[in-house]
Amino acid sequence: MKNNSNLFVNFTGLSDGIYYINSTANDTYNNFNSTETRVIILDTSFPLISSAYPENGSFISSTSISVNYTASDLTLRSCKWSNNSGTT
Repeated sequence: MKNNSNLFVNFTGLSDGIYYINSTANDTYNNFNSTETRVIILDTSFPLISSAYPENGSFISSTSISVNYTASDLTLRSCKWSNNSGTT
């Protein structure tokens, strides 16, 4: 006799952080199998970005400028800067 069953677990209200998950199953004859451990990084916080240069409201008449910024999110992948004309 074959018995198939599904198990579903839903975690809610988790804090941001790193989580590890895997699954293991065995039967009455002690046959078992398991999955590899997976890593889940939960990050629901929006990054805060502070621009040091150029300052807000400053006017720069150059074709090339340096942009200096800091970000609060350690997992930030990229940051784009745009002027009023939409040039990035």
